Amino acid sequence: MWTTRKHVETLVRDWVADKVAEDVDTAPSVPAPRKAVVDGRAAAARERARLDAEATKLARALTNLRADRAMNPDDYGPGEYESARDRIREQQEVNTAAIERASTAESTPHRTDYDPLLVSLMDAWDDMKAAEINALLKQVVRRVAVSRVDGDVVIEVHPVWEPDPWD
Repeated sequence: MWTTRKHVETLVRDWVADKVAEDVDTAPSVPAPRKAVVDGRAAAARERARLDAEATKLARALTNLRADRAMNPDDYGPGEYESARDRIREQQEVNTAAIERASTAESTPHRTDYDPLLVSLMDAWDDMKAAEINALLKQVVRRVAVSRVDGDVVIEVHPVWEPDPWD
């Protein structure tokens, strides 16, 4: 499959005009009273901190279990130590996976982070050189997927503030 660069750039410009710039350009010039913005990054940071503390507790529990078994081997019946150790390790695996999810959510940018880049983008588009447009779009767009549907070139623009659909 092939298409011209000019055609893809036109489709990307249409995406910017329809999905991105219009929201920014139509914002009122007088700021409205501030509403609390729901930002999942702050909640993810709190959750990650809680999970980090839990990871520390689990590591200490495993260390304490090992030390207790070394000092008091007769206190453990057959398989009791192994069962307790395996349960702590399972909790550690679950905790590690949750930390990774929280870290991903915490580091994912929010749409409003890019408003300064997008202010009046459509007005300036015609005045910018291709390299300038490319540099700006590299900050906003993760990927442009090009495909052909019924003979027409179709693009999917994946902005950086949305989760990567190909991840």
